[in-house]
Amino acid sequence: MTTASARRVLSATLCILALAVLTVVSPSAQVKPEVALKAAIDKEVVDGDLKVAIELYRRLANGSDRAVAAQALVRMGQCYEKLGSAQTAEARKAYERLVRDFADQRDAAQQARARLAALGTSGSAAAPAAATLRRVYDGSGRPQPTISSDGRYAVFNGVGDKLGILTVRDLVSGAERTIPRPEPVGKDEEILAAVAPDGRQLAYALVRMKGASPDSVLKVVGVDGGNPRVLMTLSNRFCLVAQWSDDGKSLLVMDMPADYTSIRQSLVAVSDGSVLWTLDKKNMEDESLAPDGRFLASIDTVEGSKTIVLLDPKTRTRNRLTAPGAISSNPVWTQDGQRILFLCDRSGTRDLWVVRVADGRAQGEPTLARPGVGDITLLRVSGEGTLYYWKQSLGSRWIMASLDRTSGKIGEPLTPFPGMHSGCGFDWSPDSSAFVHGVKLLRNPGDESGPCTLLAIRTLADGRERVLSPGLSNIRRPKWSPDGSSFLVFGSKDGVFGIYSVDSATGAARLLVQNTTNPTTGDNILAGTWTPDGKGFYFPRVDGTNYRLMYRDAKTEQETERYTMTGPPYLWFLMMSVSRDGDVSLAGGDGRASSVMVFPAAGNPPRTVFTGTPPNNIRWAVWAADGRAIWATRYKSTPDTSDQQELIRIPMGGGEPEYTGLVASGLTPFPSPDGTRMAVATLPRLDEIWALDHVIPPSKVPAPAAPAKK
Repeated sequence: MTTASARRVLSATLCILALAVLTVVSPSAQVKPEVALKAAIDKEVVDGDLKVAIELYRRLANGSDRAVAAQALVRMGQCYEKLGSAQTAEARKAYERLVRDFADQRDAAQQARARLAALGTSGSAAAPAAATLRRVYDGSGRPQPTISSDGRYAVFNGVGDKLGILTVRDLVSGAERTIPRPEPVGKDEEILAAVAPDGRQLAYALVRMKGASPDSVLKVVGVDGGNPRVLMTLSNRFCLVAQWSDDGKSLLVMDMPADYTSIRQSLVAVSDGSVLWTLDKKNMEDESLAPDGRFLASIDTVEGSKTIVLLDPKTRTRNRLTAPGAISSNPVWTQDGQRILFLCDRSGTRDLWVVRVADGRAQGEPTLARPGVGDITLLRVSGEGTLYYWKQSLGSRWIMASLDRTSGKIGEPLTPFPGMHSGCGFDWSPDSSAFVHGVKLLRNPGDESGPCTLLAIRTLADGRERVLSPGLSNIRRPKWSPDGSSFLVFGSKDGVFGIYSVDSATGAARLLVQNTTNPTTGDNILAGTWTPDGKGFYFPRVDGTNYRLMYRDAKTEQETERYTMTGPPYLWFLMMSVSRDGDVSLAGGDGRASSVMVFPAAGNPPRTVFTGTPPNNIRWAVWAADGRAIWATRYKSTPDTSDQQELIRIPMGGGEPEYTGLVASGLTPFPSPDGTRMAVATLPRLDEIWALDHVIPPSKVPAPAAPAKK
């Protein structure tokens, strides 16, 4: 018998045995699932019988061994892919089930997510077009908008003294126009307004305060000011328009008493103000009204998880659309009322899912529409099948400033430089000719939610970068060694957090100090800072409010304790800095005040060199290159926002701090070792609207008109 023949006989024997085990299992003589999986793989690979292999994988996927079941689903999906494009839908079902039901099997789930991304976002075997993602708006300081039914316009409500004034932005041309308040407001009055999906009508609630008691009037008026009508009057209650129905015939309205102890939802007919149904609720949740107003997609909490349910408000019937065991949220209807898109973290990351619905019930299992969408808010699905979503984040913008060696003053101009992420860390080379920073690999455009996994070295002279892949995750706070040969970084490998040494030439990583009691996020991670001579480095040991400043000798690897403190004040070791003379600076606070402290290299008691009081508490502190001052940032309120910081220079010889005039959100300074430059990170708030085209097939609904002009 030839080797090939022997392999076929063995494969057939294992296959028969596997089928027997999967069909009728004797309690006294079970074959391990791993053996059955091996038989199925041999049937697929050795014999090439994909259909029989699929049946074997299907039975294993329904077994009790979750690891084997997950692997079986991966193999089953691959078999369907091998059978050609006609079986793509079946391949997707296998991968989607794996992502949905086996998120604890991380390797297999990751393979499934990768295959789903490669197969595209359509839930059918023949997608009409590939999904494309584009940003249609970016700005700052505006609240979450509503989107017109055709996806052409975004409507922003005003904030503060501009509440009730709407701004309509054309997402194609970028042109904007203002819809003024439909009527004047007095000192104790405010207006909350919402534009109908077709852009022709304006619904608004006029709330009038009488002492501590609110009275509300719900009105509808044409955007051009015509045909004003009162729909509802409420005494001693706040009122707001939560949502228009897509057909423009009804309004989902919320009202509540002055003490906010309960919430009442009502569906109000626009034609005559009649109340079609009401619901009493304890709190607000993500909800979405069906296009015809008949059903409400809502959220139920089940043992810590959140599921999406379809509620018939008239009969109070509730039908679950998603299974418990995950956080499902933010349901949004398609305009034909046949699908609901939602977000779910069942796979371990936030993904976009879609489920078909009819008559208040799910029609089959939810399917994965797009993996790894991150922290977004779904707004609307247009009739063309484009999903619009809102994303708010802290951006990462960097500038480079020149410094005067003598005075330490910041010179002009402030030069922006792109491609950096402040959350991953930054440090200068010893000769100030280059810098190193952490790098994230984006899952999707605009999604910066993933960990830093790479280090990039950028040369100032030509702007070129060299990227190192040390095999670490969660990289933060790289610190370049004085001899230039390596970096100290905080990171993790195979679940082990600690301080790692990364070779600056090869990227090879080696664990130096393992994390034990320090938190793995926040201001007190286990981060190292070199001494000026490069013979060792400082690092913190934090256990609750007990702080120990440790020193590790780079040659002997011996660790010694230099200082011990018990909070408050609570120290922030993330911003630990060492001067050219070896003194350590740290900032800390107790919630009421904050201060900058210096721990002398000679071992003398620490001293406080500057104190900040609310609302001007210290946020960051770092030594100047000459050791004669400390650069610090402290909070400074502006008319636009309270989350701003100003850069100051604290002289060590005494005297008042020097103000640089530099103010920004999230301002963090990094002065160069030669004292000639300063890299400055800022974290402006970014507001974005993204459009994901062809996420579902187009809906057969009439095209809406453009918003009317006043």
